[in-house]
This record gives sequence, structure tokens and C-alpha cells, in this order.
Amino acid sequence: MRFAYRFLALAAVCGLAWAPQAVAQDFTTCPTDQDECLVEWADPVTFAPIINGLRNTIANDENRPAGRVYVLRRGGFYYNTDRLSNEGFDLRVIGQTAEEGAASGENVCGDGTQDCGPAIIQRFTREDGSVDQRMIESGGDGNSGLVLKNVWIMGVDNNGGTTYHPININSSNSRFEFDNVVFDRNNWQHVGVPGGGNSFYITNSFFRNISGNSQIFEGRGIRFEAGADTVVFENNTFFNLTSFPFQSEAAPVEYFLFNHNTLVNFGREFSAGTRWKKAYVANNIMVNPYFQGESPDQFQDRLDTWVAQGNAPEDIPTFVGVFSVGALNSSEGLEVDRRILLSNNATFQTNAVTNAQNALSLTGQPLVGDSTQSFFDTFDGMVAQNNVVANPGFASSTTPLNGDVDGQINTFLNQWIGGEPTPWAYVYWDPGRPPIGDALHPVSNVWPPVEDFSYSNSDLQTAGTDGLPLGDLNWYPSAKDTYLANRAQFVQDLEDTAGPPVVQPIGQIQLQAEDATVFDNATVQSFEGFASYVFESSGSVVWTFDVPSNGEYGLNVLTDLRGSGERGQTYLVNGNVLRNTDTFGEYFVCATGSGNGDCVVFVEPGGFDTLEIRESDLNSETSGNLTLSAGTQTLEIQPGWGFQAFSTVEVVDASGNVVATLTPPDATASGVSEACEGDVFCPSGFQSALIEDGGSVSWSVDVQSGVRSGLLRLFYQAPTGATGSVSVNGTEVATASFSSAGGTSASEAVTIRFTLGSGANTITLATSGGAVDLDQAILLVYDVGSVANEDGALPEGYALGQNFPNPFAQATSIQYQLGETAEVALHVYDLLGRKVMTLVDGEMPAGSHSVNLDASRLASGTYIYRIETPVGMEVRKMVVVN
Repeated sequence: MRFAYRFLALAAVCGLAWAPQAVAQDFTTCPTDQDECLVEWADPVTFAPIINGLRNTIANDENRPAGRVYVLRRGGFYYNTDRLSNEGFDLRVIGQTAEEGAASGENVCGDGTQDCGPAIIQRFTREDGSVDQRMIESGGDGNSGLVLKNVWIMGVDNNGGTTYHPININSSNSRFEFDNVVFDRNNWQHVGVPGGGNSFYITNSFFRNISGNSQIFEGRGIRFEAGADTVVFENNTFFNLTSFPFQSEAAPVEYFLFNHNTLVNFGREFSAGTRWKKAYVANNIMVNPYFQGESPDQFQDRLDTWVAQGNAPEDIPTFVGVFSVGALNSSEGLEVDRRILLSNNATFQTNAVTNAQNALSLTGQPLVGDSTQSFFDTFDGMVAQNNVVANPGFASSTTPLNGDVDGQINTFLNQWIGGEPTPWAYVYWDPGRPPIGDALHPVSNVWPPVEDFSYSNSDLQTAGTDGLPLGDLNWYPSAKDTYLANRAQFVQDLEDTAGPPVVQPIGQIQLQAEDATVFDNATVQSFEGFASYVFESSGSVVWTFDVPSNGEYGLNVLTDLRGSGERGQTYLVNGNVLRNTDTFGEYFVCATGSGNGDCVVFVEPGGFDTLEIRESDLNSETSGNLTLSAGTQTLEIQPGWGFQAFSTVEVVDASGNVVATLTPPDATASGVSEACEGDVFCPSGFQSALIEDGGSVSWSVDVQSGVRSGLLRLFYQAPTGATGSVSVNGTEVATASFSSAGGTSASEAVTIRFTLGSGANTITLATSGGAVDLDQAILLVYDVGSVANEDGALPEGYALGQNFPNPFAQATSIQYQLGETAEVALHVYDLLGRKVMTLVDGEMPAGSHSVNLDASRLASGTYIYRIETPVGMEVRKMVVVN
């Protein structure tokens, strides 16, 4: 990507004056006996692009071999009025390289010797004036992936229109590779991923000019709606994104690697979504990150939420931070099992952006905020190190940071804070190309792009964890060669820095308290007040109901837009979607007095109001989906745009008579939050088990054949605190300590690992010393039988003894043995994996040692202590009974 500066001379050969209505529509017939299929893009005589040539070639390739690759000519314009689709097969679209284009002898630029640039894929207006909102649609479970390589994805259509993720990934459990792709000019993200369990590898690509004119959250790199198995970003450049480079709010990514990337001008946090499982973010350059800053109104909203959660106002974290770590949801695993590395990144903010923020009272953000720093301080598996604030010194002659884009950012910020009506200022840098929306120039691409993000700061040129330059190594080709030759070791070094891998559970069993068998002094109780479900960006709520006869029905939905002026939520009746517009794809509703001209349905702002959905409101695509046959039906609400709350839904017949009333406790919900009116504990499913002093509850669970082990995560409230014991088949195996933390949400207690027998097991929780309001328990099951020395025993000559006395109140003694002089660390952790005490940290001589532990500041409960030596580590448990 060390780009020269030369414009693509289209007019010299094929021009831009061809008439769209006159071009041919055809497709290439692919050979069935070889993998590669070279797809033509233009009429050989007139050079007029073949509309739908690529789309039709793929659609008509009925006998494709499993390894089919659709090859695009260098510099070709692959215009499609209808989306490219794949389901049940991997779609591979690979453009010729510059060398391959030159070898073909059919360059279309200038005098025929110039590089035309990558093949362009772009949406094109149909003859009736409509535009398909999708460019590529992938679907299917497994083997339904996508490879894009050496192509230019143009987000705008030929009339300058943009769309919400033109590449839509409904596939699940599939592999996606984007290599050397230019993702150019769109308002929202180019790639949206509703499907889950996928793996993405994004390398050597360029995300540029992704900026919208409707709200501050437009302009994103890639959005995941259901998490992912693996996401890798290596050697990419992001330039002018007015929102997030990455988004995965709905569910965490299991493995995330973001290594050697250059990011210049992105408006908000590094990621919308903070629940990383394993995340390694290293060796990146970020210039003008989070340039929107935090406004006074945003800070006030954050303060209100903070106080509503029971926190003191003065304790609110000062900064949000560019990179954030948030707590996992209860079903997503243990904090101690996470591995997060934030290492050797450089950030810098230009004076122009700083001055603009100061003038508007916007608070610029450091790389890490206070809340995230507490994660790094608490958990050994979360490491932040060697991150610096430094000006890279980009090549000034071609980098648009001194006037043009800085000025656009200034205008953007002023219009945002000033509440200006749309259009907002775009944040674009496109010398030689017309502004977005110019229908006379549907492509007019510039190749090579004029940016140059090589830099002069010599310290940063050797500052990587691998000794290489920070940022995208495509700006330093020789360093990139070194990286690729040693990549496996470099990545392994990153992973090792965050700590060794942990034993992961092979599964988990959800144990709702209301489903337990209750014994003396324990009762199941239900919340009786006003209840609702709150959507963020994921989850669903499902009801089952009956209608008495065939006919047309409607829904009265009690909903709260939660301060938004307009929302688009997804409603499905018997799996059939309800829509009232052709534009937004969801059931679109606005708050009275706000929204835009597309709104035809309104609800009152400032709380819950009834939204009436009737058959007559549905668009032509979904008409008839509220005409039901007598019997059992389902209603499902999915997030759509999200950030909306729902309470009771009434099902009414054509005369307006209520035939079914659906309340939040009646629903089956996942991935959403329960909300209960008042300052009260709000359990999941609106039910819990109150276990008084001396009470107990039990569950029956089946475990796979073979000896297993497990641990319990217990979610509860205990106003005065309590203790508990866990028994398996009548034998006590673990204890639990229930703190007296208050608030409206559940606290968590975690037991040690214990042995489970194969087959049926009865797990019993008994409490004493106070009442416990138990919401749920999660049993994590491990594929190991022994629960002693979880991290492995030390070799001969080394040992970690059991503390004595144990259990103990104020003090205890721990002995350990060293075979030779060594660096030793002896730490104490609670059962959530939080480090609470360091007893030894330094070089110790060979021999026997004893260390005293003062537990006067520790709450009652079970703790883990661990010794770490150069030859291994070992853990033991102890019980404090203060």
C-alpha cells in the first residue's frame, strides 16, 4: 500500500459517458472441468459494462466444482442490479493482481500499460429506478463462506446512494476471508453479520470514507450481531470512519486478533461491544481515535445510569476510554478464564481536533478508561502494557490531516453538538473524485489511492512487540515480509503475554431457581409489579398464544422508545415478519414530535405507550401475516435497531376485542434484560427462590458418561449476607459465601471445582446465617475428573503445602519448597479470579519457606492461593471464617 499518486484514466479508453440503458445483460459460461472461471465485465467492442454479468455467472453456474473461483479482470466494472448469493457453497471472488492484469495484455487504462486498479464491484440501479439494498448475501449453516480478494467494494451505487451493510452474512459456522480489499464509501458498515459461529480473516485491506448523514453512530467498519468464533484483523488501514471500526455488542467473539493496523480518524470507541473472550490488540497506530469525544449530555446520561445502579455519583469513572473491557454476561463464562492483551499501541490526537473538542466542551478520551483499567489491575489474564501517546508523523505531503479532513471533523462536531438538521457533514478525503451522490460519476475511482500512512517517527518504527513498525505493515513492505515469515511465533508471543490457556468447560447447564425442588424454609416467588424486557442489540422474547377462530388479528404493544426519536423493531408472528415500510426492513415507529418524513406510526415519548399494529399497516411484502388460523400461534420480538423496551402485548380480533394478554413473565426470553418497576431485585424470568436460614433447594442434572468435574456460579441477593454448602448426591463438595451487596441486580458467588459422577446427579444448595434470594445457578462442566492442583503439580523438589490452620479466622501459615533459587510469586485470589493479596513476589533461595497470611481484611469464604515458579505452578484452596 505504498501508493503512488496517479489518477485512473478511464476516459481515454472506455470513458464515463456510456448510456446505462444501452448496456448488455449477459453472463459467462464457466468450465466444469477446472476451478477458475474468468468473468467478463464489458462488451469487447463497445466497452459497455455487462450489467449483472458477475451475478448471472454465479447464479447460472449449476455444475460448479467445489473449488470454484470467479476471477475478475483487473480494472473491470462489475455492476449488478441484483445481489450475488451463495447458500450451501463457498463463494470465492478474486480479482487479478496488477501483474496478472499486465500479463493479460488487456488493460483498459490510459495507453494500455497503466495499472487500472482492482476490479470494482458495485450496485447498479434497475430499469424501474429501484436499487437492491444488498450487494452480496451469504446464507447457510457451514460451507457457506465468502472469499473476496484483490477487489474494490464500492459502497455507493451508480447514483451515489448508500445502504446498510451491502454485504450481508446470514451464514453460520462458515469461513470468510477478505484480503487486499478496498471497502470504500458507504454510510454504515460494509459488512454486517447476523449469523453466528463464523470465522473472519481480514488482511491487507483498506476501509475508507465510511461516513453518514443521519446520526453520530453511522460510519462503521464491520458489525457482528451474534458474535463469532474467530475474528482476525492484520495489516489493514482504516481511514475516516465516523463511528466504530468494530462492533460486536450482541455476543462476544471467542478469539479476536487485531494486530498491525493503522487507524486514522474514527469517531467513537474502538469497538461497540466490550465482552471479549480472548482478545489480542497490539502493534496498532490510532490517530484521532474517538474524535467525537464525550459531550456533557452523554456524561449526564452515563452518570444517571451509574447512580441508578446504586453507585455513588462521585465514584463515576472519569473517562470511557477508546478501548474498553466489560463484564461478561452470566452465560458467557468466567472472568478469570478470559485472556485480553492491549500492548504496544500508539495513539495521537491532532491539535485541530483537540481545539474543536475544547471549543464544544467535549471530553477527549485516553486509550483506557478507569473501569477498564480496573479489569487490567484485577485479573492476571488481562494485560495492558507499553502503550504510548506519540505523533507518528505521517507523510505530510499526502496525508489529509492539516486542514481538509480536520476541518470536516470540526464541522461534523459543531453540527452534532448544535443539533443541526441533516445533512450532517461527511468526513471524507477524496481528491480527484466528486462528492458522494454525484450521479454523473458513478465510479470515477482514483488508483492508486492518494493516502500515504508511512511515517517519520523512528521510535515507532521499531516499537512493535516483534520489533517491527507499529501500524499496517503494507506501508513498510520489507517489514511485512519479515512479519509473514515469522507470523506464527509473533502471534504466539502475543498470546503467551496474556497468560497460559485455561481449562475450558465442555458445556454448561442452566439451573433456574424456580425450577428447583424446594425444601423447608425455601419458597419460589414471582415479581408482582410492572415488568418489562429491555433490548440492547441482541436477544429475543417469544410468547405462545391461542386465537379462537380464523380471521384477521392485531397487536397492542406496550413499548418505550427509551428516549429515541425513531426505532425499527422486528416482530414475527409464526415466523413471518411484520413490516410497515419498504425502506427500513423493520416495523418502523417514531416518537410523537420527532422522527422523519418516513414515519407513519407514532407513540408518545417519555415512557410506555401503546403501539397498535394492524393488518392494514403492513407493507405489500408482509401483507397477510396477521391473518391467522384458529389455534396456537407464536409472537417473537427481535431487536432490529434495538434499544427499546416492551411490556404487555394484547392480541385483538378485527373488532378490537382482546383474545390474549401476553405479559413479560409469560415469555421465553434470551439475551435481553428484565426490568422491574421500583428499587427492587429483578431476577431473570421474574422468578427466584427465597432460601431462608436453614433452607435448601436441589436440581437433578445428567452428566455425560465418564467422570467429570464442575463448578457452580450462583446469582443471588442476600441483604444481610449468608453462607452456603453444595452437596452432590448427599456428599458436601463445596462451600459458598454470599456477600451482602445490595442493588437491583444479582451478585455472584462461585464455588471451587468438584467431582461429578457420570449420569444422574442431585445437586443441593443449603444456606445458613441469613436469607438468600437465588435467581439462578449455572453449572460449568469440565472434561477432567481430578479437581486438585488445577494448573498442574510442581516437579520434584518443589512443593506448595496446605495452609494451617484451615479453615481459619485471622491468620494462617503457608509453606512452600523450592528446588533451586528462583523468581517466585505467591498470590491469593477469590473465586471470581480476582487477585486480593500478594504474599511473595521476587527471587527466593532454594529450600523450605513459610509465609504468614493476615486475613483480617478478607470476607468469609473460600479463596485460592497459587505459587508460580519458572518450572511450573500449583494451586490450593483455603477457607476464611471471619
